[in-house]
Amino acid sequence: MVVGSGDEDVTGKNKAAIHDDVNHHLNARTLAQETFHFALCAGGILVFYFLFGIQQERITQGKYDGGEKFTYTQALVFFMCVANTVVAWATMSKTARDNVPKPMYMVCSASYLLAMITSNQALQYLPYPTQVLAKSCKPIPVIIFGVLFAHKKYKWKKYFFVVMIVVGVMLFLYKEKKGGQTQQQLGIGEFLLLASLVLDGTTTSIQDRINKKYHRTGQTMMYYMNLYSTFYLTVGLLLTGELMDFIGFVYRHPMVLSDMAILAVSSCGGQV
Repeated sequence: MVVGSGDEDVTGKNKAAIHDDVNHHLNARTLAQETFHFALCAGGILVFYFLFGIQQERITQGKYDGGEKFTYTQALVFFMCVANTVVAWATMSKTARDNVPKPMYMVCSASYLLAMITSNQALQYLPYPTQVLAKSCKPIPVIIFGVLFAHKKYKWKKYFFVVMIVVGVMLFLYKEKKGGQTQQQLGIGEFLLLASLVLDGTTTSIQDRINKKYHRTGQTMMYYMNLYSTFYLTVGLLLTGELMDFIGFVYRHPMVLSDMAILAVSSCGGQV
């Protein structure tokens, strides 16, 4: 009986050791998978938005045959919103729970849409690097609106980092010319960028409220926001007459469709 009891103890210890080895292997494999997934997502965002920036600058600031420039901001944003809507619908779970009130999505999509339009319209007046630097100040309105409307609290070091970003952008934008003059004049482009930043902060604060009070997934939010934005843009294109002007531009420069397709694909890839 004593020998049998010892054998049982040894067998139990061996099973426990095997079980620990299996758990360690599973944990190691899970960590490796998470690391790979993180690297894949981070790399994908960098690649897609790098491509997005190149195409956005090419379309909005480049010149097509005959020196004609692309000035149809609503049509450009409409193209991206339609693509985002289709991709979000195709990738989201049809059984996903989403109890966000549709009016809240409508308001959020309106600010999201206006932020995109003002940001793209600013490129008609400013060089692309200036727009990118100005948009890097996005944490400022996000923090301000988060504190005022979403009642969020941030650590002091986050405020410090934001101040550092602002100082760096100011030093670049308002550098001295060769003659000693300083570039301090604000024009339409700067005003549009400021409006875009304010709208970004509004959009983020609304999304924070949605995340706190309701259940939704990233794909469902992407779907509804771009869907309502598409509706708004359809009305805007028809009322302003930009749709017919855009069709005429495409007829004269069909190459713009391939440029817009690449832009839309990179936008979808970055969001997904």
